[in-house]
Amino acid sequence: MITDNFYKDKKVVVTGGSGFVGTHYIQELLSRGAIVKTHTHNKPLQIQDDRLEVVEDVNLKSLDYCNWLINGADYVIHSAGDIANPKKVPTDFQIALNQITLITNVLEASYKCGVKGFLDINSSTGYPDRRYPITEDEYWDDEPYISYYGYGWMRRYREKVMEHASHLSDMKIAIARGTAMFGPYDNFDLETCHVVPALIKRVLSGEDPFVVWGSPDVVRDFLYIKDVVRGALLILEKGRNMKKKEKDPVREFQKQAVDQRVCLFYVADKVKGILECKTEAQLRNKLEEFKDECVHNIGINALIERYEY
Repeated sequence: MITDNFYKDKKVVVTGGSGFVGTHYIQELLSRGAIVKTHTHNKPLQIQDDRLEVVEDVNLKSLDYCNWLINGADYVIHSAGDIANPKKVPTDFQIALNQITLITNVLEASYKCGVKGFLDINSSTGYPDRRYPITEDEYWDDEPYISYYGYGWMRRYREKVMEHASHLSDMKIAIARGTAMFGPYDNFDLETCHVVPALIKRVLSGEDPFVVWGSPDVVRDFLYIKDVVRGALLILEKGRNMKKKEKDPVREFQKQAVDQRVCLFYVADKVKGILECKTEAQLRNKLEEFKDECVHNIGINALIERYEY
């Protein structure tokens, strides 16, 4: 069982509280009795709760703003940063600059403010190209896949910045490496969203013929956001690493399209992503307190209900 009382009455700052991941962190922490503080910047929060302290219009590119936001916190959970559509990742230099600037400022402010613990969800794009379920300790064995090369190295550098911060104080730093996530409050903008919300929007919009960019033999791991958040919070609490594997929902949506008698066909030359992205969660499997609560159809249905709402 997860010890829900760990976060009770703890002062927790969540960066990126307007975003997909930040929204779920806030909900989970409030349910556990934490004293949660977050901020807005470019967009409003997606949820409203009287228990939540909100600081308006905080730009994390400013170290002074970061110090102001974080001062007095016991823990900081970092989920802020620009998002990019996967098709733009190979050529988007600014997304890497934004991510590094924000995490550097938030880490420095956390260190200077005497924060006890810092949590970050990093990306599987830093892993090398392997055609088998890759383990956590293979992260640095080779270069990131060429289509994610710059972005993947940025993700690796994030971990080096966190390692550097760990040398300066006793602040506990927790990192969860995740694959593609999906769930309620996801981004449905086709210019910037990822594959699962994009497929939901296109299926429910009645697209016919239904075109899948890629080939039917592409393999991906997906994570349901509520399981990600529970697991990541457990890492910060227990100081252990984990990862949760989810059945591939892309194929489920493709089946749904077929079930609706929509013409389905693949366009293999439209994407240049890695052929297989599978991970072997050896460290996660040692974390006995963590149990997956979501199966793929529950997570997909929750996301569909949110989109229709």
